Amino acid sequence: MRRDASLVFLLLLASASRTPAGPTIQEEARIALEIDAVLVGADGGRSIGTRQVEVPRSGKGEVDLPVPWPESGGGPGSLHLAATGTAAPEGEPQEIHLDAALSLRSGRTVTAGRALSLGEGTASLFEVFAEKGARLVLAVRGERVTRPVLRESFGVGAPVRFHLVVERVDGERQVAVETNDLSSFLGEQVEYSFRRGEGAAAESVRLVLTVDRIVGDVAEVQSDVSASLPGADAPILMSHQDRLFATRGAVSTVTVVTGQPAAGYRFQVTPQF
Repeated sequence: MRRDASLVFLLLLASASRTPAGPTIQEEARIALEIDAVLVGADGGRSIGTRQVEVPRSGKGEVDLPVPWPESGGGPGSLHLAATGTAAPEGEPQEIHLDAALSLRSGRTVTAGRALSLGEGTASLFEVFAEKGARLVLAVRGERVTRPVLRESFGVGAPVRFHLVVERVDGERQVAVETNDLSSFLGEQVEYSFRRGEGAAAESVRLVLTVDRIVGDVAEVQSDVSASLPGADAPILMSHQDRLFATRGAVSTVTVVTGQPAAGYRFQVTPQF
């Protein structure tokens, strides 16, 4: 009976494991958010609650708060917030994506999402909902923090090197910008980032690669990419995570592009281990 090769690989990868050396405490960079919800009406604005939440390296930061929305026949509603993002180096803006879901007692649910670039000491505003002269606005502040995290240690990881080719994407055209060799170890992060241009033409891109597992000639790699690219009216903020399965010496692609025709950057990633 013939079995699909990719299915066999996934079964092997799921069953593979390393022998733990015991728990260790590691420092993890996170984005700490302070979110102030403001209800704006004819008589001005008033804060209805402030929440603090941290965005971990992998995963979401989530928080809830009640909202006394002035809706006829309804009582207090609730607002659920979920934030994702990867902590940028100290001194750089922290870029996140914030999703909001406002549930009202009448049975309605309103959703909204926004990419925010959070500079030190400043607040970004995010209007979640507006109706009949009332608005729900969030004032969001953020900063990079480090927290001790208890993790299972798997001893010293094997050395891993990434050959990275950075290409500029302009529609169907790709132009090589530079190449780099990034050295790391199994289970450790390695980072590549750059800033280019000034003013409305300013752009920044950050790529973080982590080899989570190696099985034979195959590496399981997590990629976290975030970028700020020029837009027609304001910078376009993007952030996403991908999980790559790459054989030794094979090229995998990570892109961060926007618009039609596409514009942005493409990373050609080749792991050596």
